[in-house]
Amino acid sequence: MPENNVDPLEELDRIAAYDGPWARLRNEIPLLKTRLAELHAREQRLDDVLMIALVGGSGVGKSTLLNALAGDQLAKTSEFRPCTARPTVYHPPGVTLDFNDWKCVSGSALENLVIIDTPDSDTIIHAHREQVIDVLGQCDLIMLCGSAEKYLDEATWSLLRPLQGERGMVCVETKARAEDSIQEHWAGKLGEQGFAPTDYFRVNALRTLDRKIGAGAPGEEELDFPRLEAFLHNELTKERIQRIKRSNAAGLLCKTVARLKARLDSGAQPLAELEAHLDTARKALGQESLDVVQARLFAESHLWAYALGREIGLRAKGLTGNCFRVIEAIRTLPARIAGWLPGRGARGLGREAAAMLTSEALFQDDLEAASSEVCMRYQSRQGEVALALAKAGFDAADAEAGLDDFREAVNQRVTAVLRGPARDTVMGRARLLTGWPATLLADIPPLAFFAYAAYIIVSSYFSAALLDIAFLVHSAAVLAIVLVVELFAFTLLVRVFAWSARKRALRHLRAAFSAGPLGFAAEQQTLETAKEIAARIEKLHGAL
Repeated sequence: MPENNVDPLEELDRIAAYDGPWARLRNEIPLLKTRLAELHAREQRLDDVLMIALVGGSGVGKSTLLNALAGDQLAKTSEFRPCTARPTVYHPPGVTLDFNDWKCVSGSALENLVIIDTPDSDTIIHAHREQVIDVLGQCDLIMLCGSAEKYLDEATWSLLRPLQGERGMVCVETKARAEDSIQEHWAGKLGEQGFAPTDYFRVNALRTLDRKIGAGAPGEEELDFPRLEAFLHNELTKERIQRIKRSNAAGLLCKTVARLKARLDSGAQPLAELEAHLDTARKALGQESLDVVQARLFAESHLWAYALGREIGLRAKGLTGNCFRVIEAIRTLPARIAGWLPGRGARGLGREAAAMLTSEALFQDDLEAASSEVCMRYQSRQGEVALALAKAGFDAADAEAGLDDFREAVNQRVTAVLRGPARDTVMGRARLLTGWPATLLADIPPLAFFAYAAYIIVSSYFSAALLDIAFLVHSAAVLAIVLVVELFAFTLLVRVFAWSARKRALRHLRAAFSAGPLGFAAEQQTLETAKEIAARIEKLHGAL
């Protein structure tokens, strides 16, 4: 069992459910599902009988060996031509396994074993070869048969190679003679091919069959046949059968995971290159988007004064504040008249941004128009990313959906800044400039002069002194100068506050655009999913 109690079959089942755009993994899914089905089937058959397949080329004595084990003529035999046209299954009574249309013979004394005689593995008949493959797919133990005349059989090895590590194997030399043996040479050649039999038996199956049919006594010419029977009767206990089945399943599992790992490891470098390309593209796109938004919506500094002046006009109090309100209304009259006209009129994107700072009205269409240049930057980068995806073995992403998501993300970030910290900054400065302390401070000079002039006029009235008209003209002129100076200073202060509000809003805008990558979210998610699956397979491979 792998570390951390991870069930490898459950993990592989989750991986087999992948239907994403990574072609390298997706192409492995059909084979993975096939192997998973076999693994699940083998897991359910741990307590079943052990299925042994007799495999070998034509004339090596597979059918004779089966007959010798059964002590009866169950299968036709011939030294010169293939005799087994379909598998012959020798099984204990009561076994209910599905053996397709194979020939089944009940009566075996080997209660835990099923022995299957297969067609010749070197046959030129395609249907016979397919039957051998079918038997090998279902068996638990391979009994590889050979003789001095035929044991270096490439046709047989080609069928067994795909099962290396997935099946136990024993070798049986079926026509052995005491004076010579192929054991050493055969074992060496099998080792060169990557096969590792656990046991080797030298038997003379024909001698044993003749002896059993004739009811004779065992002779030395039968060689290892008694040991082979002891192996089948005594050594293949239920516990060992379960170990063999588990070993087979573990071998298939390891090969399945190893194949997946090898396929995905070959794509590790393209994944790393794609990740680097995506990171570069997203950072560059974020900077380009920020530059465009700054140039289109935040570059016109006088519009921040317009927005701040509009807020001050709504909150202004006192003599100086009301004078500023009148002047601001007159100054912005052309822009307001243009806004009343049909269509966009003279309204620019910057002015809409300023309106968004001070109004609850939605200007989504205008903001989307402002992002049109940003979308052009996205499309130019999208071609580069699509090429990088193709090189890494991914299907192309939905370009339109990606563009829509990107446009929405840009709009959300800009809107969040304009209606959030930028608007709060403008309103905060407007409240500061129109609060009672600032209002009283601004109104003290004109009110003080007005009180002084009123005192002179009232004193002259009660003293019956006649004031010169020049006094009134001069007083009015001085009061006007005081108001002009006050309004000039107040306007200058508004400009300074608007400038600082714009600078602060720009900081928030840069923070918003650097808070996370912009664009290619679907491509990034695709990459992250691929990396996660590769990491899970790597972890599973290490645990196994």
